[in-house]
Amino acid sequence: MKKSLLLSALLLTVSIAANAQFNVANLSVGLHGNYAMYKGDLNKSTPGAGLRIGYNFGEKTSAIVGFTYGFPIKDSGVKEGTNYNSQVNLSTISVSAMYHLIGTTEDNFSFYIPVGGAYVMSTSKLTITGKPEFSEKASGFTINAGLGAQFKIGRPILFVEGQFALPSGSSSSNTRTGSVGNDNPIPFHTLFNIGLKIPLGSE
Repeated sequence: MKKSLLLSALLLTVSIAANAQFNVANLSVGLHGNYAMYKGDLNKSTPGAGLRIGYNFGEKTSAIVGFTYGFPIKDSGVKEGTNYNSQVNLSTISVSAMYHLIGTTEDNFSFYIPVGGAYVMSTSKLTITGKPEFSEKASGFTINAGLGAQFKIGRPILFVEGQFALPSGSSSSNTRTGSVGNDNPIPFHTLFNIGLKIPLGSE
């Protein structure tokens, strides 16, 4: 079910692109701040920053390709009388199609639904006193959906988004164990984005 939803989201984005005539004036570039809250064993939150490239296919449809870098999640303490330090870094490549429910891509205000998928990469390090450093890299896919709004403030456009990311359970990988399978190491998480984008077309 999750795999089918992810495939559907990606096919929707490709379908919209295939039926639109490319025009540089419809492009936009943007920067955003991010706050992600991870569940599962990680159960931590972290801010981040990212960039995105967007394209308006019509009055109601648009899409983005984005990259987000999450700041390191650090932890330290004493467990069973031994000191430890841990660090987790997560970064995300995402693709989303957007449908504007209220307003259009050209209006001063619009309210939209983003739906898409993401590839999340994780690097973990653990240091325990008296033992070699442990590290591993893992990755997995998520299905993303949520709500967003954008506001024109002159030429720049302010956008605010809230989304959830559901692990898809496919094509996950773990460099420590060498496994590739359905045991997705990326936990369910919610995220918030706020940023500015600038249309490349003329006013």
